[in-house]
Amino acid sequence: MANTVVITNLVDGPKTRVVHVSITYVDAQESDTVIYDFSADTAKPDNAVAGNGRVKKVWWANDTADVLLEWDGTTDFLVQHINPDSEGCNDYQDFGGIKDNSTAPTGDLTLTTVGLAAADHFWAIVVVDKY
Repeated sequence: MANTVVITNLVDGPKTRVVHVSITYVDAQESDTVIYDFSADTAKPDNAVAGNGRVKKVWWANDTADVLLEWDGTTDFLVQHINPDSEGCNDYQDFGGIKDNSTAPTGDLTLTTVGLAAADHFWAIVVVDKY
């Protein structure tokens, strides 16, 4: 049986998507789980290019696992390492957000867990600007 993963688009406009992701451990780690799928985004601007997106803000609450939020590519680019047993908000808007600096970018934003265990739960709200 797989983990319970719920991904909800709270806002999905032509320039910004706000994603809520919730993971409840059942029996496995999450590995490169796509929380923003650039190629499937029908609301993005026509001239949007994979690799030009930016993460503007991340809110989270995390039980005991390490969580890696990454831009996907041949070599992924780490946006944020969320420590175990933490909660908070990181606002990257003052400097324009964290740009996708992966090599051969797909434009997707992924999430990977390390150390997720029985009864663990993680949630995040991520603001992604599309370009």
